[in-house]
Amino acid sequence: MNTTLLIISGLVIIVYLLIKAELSDQRRQIYIFKPLATLLVISVAFMAFLQPNNNTLYTQFVLWGLLFSLGGDLALMFPRNRKAFSGGLGLFLTAHIIYSIGFFKLGGYSNWLMLPILILYQFHLRMRGILFTFSSFTALKNFTIATAMLQI
Repeated sequence: MNTTLLIISGLVIIVYLLIKAELSDQRRQIYIFKPLATLLVISVAFMAFLQPNNNTLYTQFVLWGLLFSLGGDLALMFPRNRKAFSGGLGLFLTAHIIYSIGFFKLGGYSNWLMLPILILYQFHLRMRGILFTFSSFTALKNFTIATAMLQI
């Protein structure tokens, strides 16, 4: 089996476990599965460098976004620490700016790609509460990034 597909299969399982942990408010499991999911996506991104027709600049933008997202995930594990929380939000903001540039300027993505993600995000926000919404959005983000890396 292709290594990339094996990693993405693992990612699907980890994201499932992450959502399950979020729904049952299992903090320890969340603190394991959330960074692990991001690390798996980072490993797929690194593997893109091995592809013969790799768009190196695009891949670098995706990797930088993933690294800032990982930093944000780790910083938000300390919600009682205001500096860590603020730093985590700043890291996520930076990551999303990097993703936006990479996906829409270098990757040739259409702005319409974000519409289903935003609709699903709003649906979950109204139906299940903020924690489930955050997990769903994280899962969608990781899936979108993994899909983008397969197109390199």
